[in-house]
Amino acid sequence: AAPADPAPVFQRSLPPRGHRQPQDTAQGCRDRASADLVRAADSPAGQPRWRYEHSAAAWTHRANLLDRIEAGLLARRTQDAIDDY
Repeated sequence: AAPADPAPVFQRSLPPRGHRQPQDTAQGCRDRASADLVRAADSPAGQPRWRYEHSAAAWTHRANLLDRIEAGLLARRTQDAIDDY
């Protein structure tokens, strides 16, 4: 017997369009970065502060990456619309 097609299982596991978790959006990542910077400011110097600062930088980097992905997808959709016209 042929193996079952894994695509339907994968498609069911994706959240509905527009219902992403906060950490999967650029704004959600920026919100987390801001919260970590507040925690860093409230933490004593050393390891605790560094952890929050590092986390904020990582969330900011992720937000920028998500912005670039969204911009690329928008450009592709726009070009597809132009090509179909």
